[in-house]
Amino acid sequence: MEKINSSYFIIEHSITGQNFVSIGTVNAAGNSSNVASYNFSHDNPAAGLHYYRLKMVDKDGAFKYSGTVMVVVNKQGRNIYVYPNPASTEITLVCTSLAQATQVSVVNNLGAVVKKIKLSAGATKTQINIQSLSSGWYSLRLMSNNKIETINFLKE
Repeated sequence: MEKINSSYFIIEHSITGQNFVSIGTVNAAGNSSNVASYNFSHDNPAAGLHYYRLKMVDKDGAFKYSGTVMVVVNKQGRNIYVYPNPASTEITLVCTSLAQATQVSVVNNLGAVVKKIKLSAGATKTQINIQSLSSGWYSLRLMSNNKIETINFLKE
């Protein structure tokens, strides 16, 4: 993707997914047709759901927002998140390396399991096709070592 007139990125954070506040800024590479890599770290976020987006600002002051990404912070050292969120055809589940095979269930807002996925030991990133799901809120439930972790996402 070619970047023209890029100035900087404002990293925005929300705990509701609605009201975002700026938590940092990263300068852009400017005009470039090369792939650029950026990083930013949110220092010590509380356990729970966090929503992030970028405000991409051009040199002329014009701006656009990225899609929103939801991150689940688990203070026991396991971070799991899903993106994009909301999504219409596919989501990507990202987690720390799994010590053993793990069952993932997609659960609708009525509590019914609508899809099951088996993740192999060592898995860190998995694409999940959600195209056949009806629009609405869903949960991903990861079951491993007698522990259940849940992540919510919105199917458009």
